[in-house]
Amino acid sequence: ETVDGARFNLENGWILIRPSGTEPYIRIRVEGKDNTIAKDLLERGIKLVRKALKNEL
Repeated sequence: ETVDGARFNLENGWILIRPSGTEPYIRIRVEGKDNTIAKDLLERGIKLVRKALKNEL
């Protein structure tokens, strides 16, 4: 099986980070128990991607 992203299962939801298969983008998908949690998870996902990109440059 090929892995093309990373999924983080957390207590209140999950974050999935993966490259788009059709566009030059990184996709971040989240699911939380409510909108507030989902927004927080999205911010955490964005921070993870930004940190990873800084370490690569």
